[in-house]
Amino acid sequence: STDVEISVADVNDNAPKFLKPAYSGSVSEDALVGTSVLQISAVDEDTGLNGRVRYALGGSGSVEAFVMDPISGVIRTAKTLDRESIAQYEIEALAIDRGTPQLSGSVLVTIRIEDVNDSPPGFESDKLTLYIAENSPVGSTVGELHAKDPDEGQNAVVQYSIIGGEDSDSFSLVRRPGSDKAELLA
Repeated sequence: STDVEISVADVNDNAPKFLKPAYSGSVSEDALVGTSVLQISAVDEDTGLNGRVRYALGGSGSVEAFVMDPISGVIRTAKTLDRESIAQYEIEALAIDRGTPQLSGSVLVTIRIEDVNDSPPGFESDKLTLYIAENSPVGSTVGELHAKDPDEGQNAVVQYSIIGGEDSDSFSLVRRPGSDKAELLA
């Protein structure tokens, strides 16, 4: 009797598959360059080099904002972020095997930029001129003030106050509940 050993060589016939259909994460807009955002992961059912996966970012544009470790799949910030410029990034991530020919899989990664209170509120104009008749009764509306803050949520709430001026004691500001405007009263 003779023993025969047969080795079956793996053919690269399986593309890498991500463990999730999509990935999402968030990072603060004041995060330092190099901050870890999230990790993606894929598997390849082939053996040997055919089943070893490396990661890369695909597409263009938002790829500049992030880098990916090709071995671990960890996505990190690559530059300073600004939520007021770009609030969310959608990136294509790739998992590429080392077989011949190389096979790959892709997945959508969404990264939301969390707001910090880094933008001051501002008026549409540096100067606002309002008029009121000199015999107007006390409590008369002189005009409406409206400032905008490009931040979001509580960071975008604007507080109004009179900080000085020759006749500042003659006026008051009233902000109605739910309004982002203030009424100037005489």
